[in-house]
Amino acid sequence: MNYVFWIDDPLLLNPLKDTSLALMKEVSFRGDKVYALIPKGLSVLDGVVRFRVQPVNVTDEWAVEVDSREVCFTDEDVDFFVIRKDPPFDEDYLCQTWLLDLLEKKVCVTNNPSGLRSVNEKIWVNQFKDLTPKTLITSSLEDYMSFLAEHKFVVLKPYNGFGGQGVTFIHHEDKNAKVLFEYSSYQGERLVVVQKFLKKAPEGDKRVLLLNGEILQSVLRKNEQGDYRHNFMAGGSAFACDVTAKEKDAIDQLRPFLKSQGLHFVGLDFIGEYLIEVNVTSPTCLREMNLLYDTKLEVNVVDFFESLKKMN
Repeated sequence: MNYVFWIDDPLLLNPLKDTSLALMKEVSFRGDKVYALIPKGLSVLDGVVRFRVQPVNVTDEWAVEVDSREVCFTDEDVDFFVIRKDPPFDEDYLCQTWLLDLLEKKVCVTNNPSGLRSVNEKIWVNQFKDLTPKTLITSSLEDYMSFLAEHKFVVLKPYNGFGGQGVTFIHHEDKNAKVLFEYSSYQGERLVVVQKFLKKAPEGDKRVLLLNGEILQSVLRKNEQGDYRHNFMAGGSAFACDVTAKEKDAIDQLRPFLKSQGLHFVGLDFIGEYLIEVNVTSPTCLREMNLLYDTKLEVNVVDFFESLKKMN
């Protein structure tokens, strides 16, 4: 089979940590061919989706080899398309998902493009208000200042970011509180997410990977350098952990929604058993979980990919 991965530049990915490379390596191990979509490599001609791709190989030593030759495919040549492009989920990302909708019943695609459009990683979870911290989504300085005055210590973050980028912690006595909001909201032109700071935040956050709605594995991320951003991009370290009964109840509530949207491979983030966000574009931490628990979770994921193909 021909697998096409829509990812960031594979040569810039960290081979020691990257989940996409682990999946690509497992696909190659099974004898299938792996390609990476080149930037702006997706197009449609007379209703036929076309792909400009490059062959990729991940060696046993985790070296990433990208063939310089460009290959042109149509939807007749591609068996499986894996979306793992990092946010921001901007206008270009949105338009690409519309093109991918044309692959329906021709090529197996995961996660589902329409599901990616429906589930914003930081906003969508707020419909489950019993699971999440006190949260304000606004572009209004007045609303923000009122929320800050009520809760004293908040987390401010862009609705479209990832990896801890743009995340700011603000105390109500901070003289720059207004400036930080104006900067993050582009002078009130963009929505931002404001959450009450959780007392458990210094203890780390928990990533739970779901595969077709079921728990694949979990990891506690903790930054021991005094930074409240615990994700690995911000310098967090990995620790073994269990999924609590309360977190399992949250997953039970989310499962039917995620499955109905075709969101098969998902990462949930919890702090102190509160659901913070849901990662659907390119959930990570698989490699760290493998090291902690001596597993090869990519085998489970690619097994599921193959089962999807049989059903397609």
